[in-house]
Order: sequence, then C-alpha cells, then structure tokens
Amino acid sequence: MQPKMKTMIGKFSQGNTQDDERIQIEVRNSGSATSTNSKRSKDFRILNFLQKHTALLLVCFLILMMVLLLVAIVLLIIRQNNVSSQCTIENFHPKETSTNPTSPVFCSVGPPSETSGLTTSRPGSFELVSRQEWSAETPKAPPAHLQTPVPYVLILHTGTENCYTPKQCVQRVRLIQTFHMENQNWEDIGYNFLSGGDGRAYEGRGWKNRGPETYGYPDESVRIAFTGIFNTTIPSDRQLTACKNLIKKGVEKGYINKDYKLIAAAHLQKIHAEESQTKTLYDELKSWEHWTNPEELYMFKNVESSN
Repeated sequence: MQPKMKTMIGKFSQGNTQDDERIQIEVRNSGSATSTNSKRSKDFRILNFLQKHTALLLVCFLILMMVLLLVAIVLLIIRQNNVSSQCTIENFHPKETSTNPTSPVFCSVGPPSETSGLTTSRPGSFELVSRQEWSAETPKAPPAHLQTPVPYVLILHTGTENCYTPKQCVQRVRLIQTFHMENQNWEDIGYNFLSGGDGRAYEGRGWKNRGPETYGYPDESVRIAFTGIFNTTIPSDRQLTACKNLIKKGVEKGYINKDYKLIAAAHLQKIHAEESQTKTLYDELKSWEHWTNPEELYMFKNVESSN
C-alpha cells in the first residue's frame, strides 16, 4: 500500500511540476507579447503625433532657419562696419606736398563693383544732397553772409581719394567737414558745394554763406570742390555734369551772376598748371563757358581795385 501511495504521490508531484513549467512558459510568452504590444503602441503614438503636428514642426523649422539667416546678416554687417571704421579721422593728415590747404588724405577706395548694390545719379538728372541728408555737423559759429548774386564761381578739388557711390561720398564729405573744423579750425566745411564722383552735388555752406578767408581767393564767390585729385585723370562725365548743373541752378535762382567768371583755385594761388593736382581738370575747365584765364582775371581785378 505504501509503495502505491508513493507512486501516486510521485506522479502527482511530476504532474504539478509540468503544470508549473507550462504556466511559467505562458507567463513569459504573455509578458513578451505585452512588451511587444507596448512598444508598438508607443511607436504608433509617436507616428500619430508627427502626422498631426507636421505643419507645426515645419513652421518651427522655418523660424529656426530665419533666425540663423538673421544672425548671419548681422554678423556680416558688423564685419563690414569694422572694416569701414578703419577709415576715420585718425587715418588722414594733410599732405606735405599738397598745394591745397583744405586737402586731407583719406583711406583709399576703388570704383564700385557691378554688384555693389549702391545707386548713383541717373545720367542727365541733377541731385543735390542736403546737409541733413549727409548728416552734417552743426557749425561752430555762424558763417559770414555771402552777398548774392556773386560774380565768381571758384573751382577747387578736395585733394582726397575720389568716391564712386553715394555711401562713399557721404563718408568723404563728413570726414572733410571734420578735418576742416578740427584741423583747419574753421567754423564749418570750407566749400559751398561739392561735386561727388557718384554724380551728385553735396551742399556745404550753401548759397548764402561765405567761405573761409583764404589767400588769393575772392570772398564773393561760390566755391565748388570736386572730390578727388586730377593731375593725371579727368573727372567722370557725371561728376562734371553735376558741377555744370549746380552752376546753372545757381544762376536760375539768382545766387550767381549771369555773366559770372569761372576761375580755378590753383591759378589764383599762382601754382603752375604742370604742378597742380588739378591739371586735367583745369584743361577741361578751359572749354567751359565763362572760363576766365588767370591773366584776364588779374587785369580785371586791377581795374576793379583802381576804381
């Protein structure tokens, strides 16, 4: 009896062991399936989120690209300003060999490239840039009044590198004014107007203010300075045209006599044409209407002084 009971108990225990193993296998399989289903559910939720928020993600991406582009533009502007700031009042001094006492030396600039993006005056047009437009400094003192209409138009040159774009010319005129006021100790820029290499005229002292007292220069004159040096090169057509149109405008408005005399500053200072920084400009001016040779001018001044 006892052997049979042992046999039955052994079979029962073996059966229970097999059942336990099956249960464990089923549990493991169930856990694996649950894990797989959970992973699939998570992937599905991510995919569903992306599908629902595609437009939002695209907008965020575009905003990020725009921010990066703006940062790049700002960095380029800062870099350009750093380069431009090297051409300041500290970078020039009066030329030791210059015959023009109003001539500073500036950082060199070249002609504008085709892709510079800066516009100049249109051919045949006349543009006068006011003091406000080129950000002129306030004069240290009120200039002397100029009695108009004036009998003389006095042509000078700045003795600087020329300028070829509005941006360059505005910077050039500002630095000239600073040089005249700080180094020459004048109350304002020394010219009534300037003819820029960009084909535009720039207001200096204007029509109603007299220029600083300079030996050999007539007080009652409108002084127009060409930006640049012209001992080997001639001013561009647009620069010459800007000066002609400016004189024409002065006559029309009654600031310049209709029978005015056109004279060159270098010859009033008795500087030989071959030594002048305006040699080629002088040769050009001789073909202009109202040009007056130095000899004629001295005779005319002697007649006036005798009267």
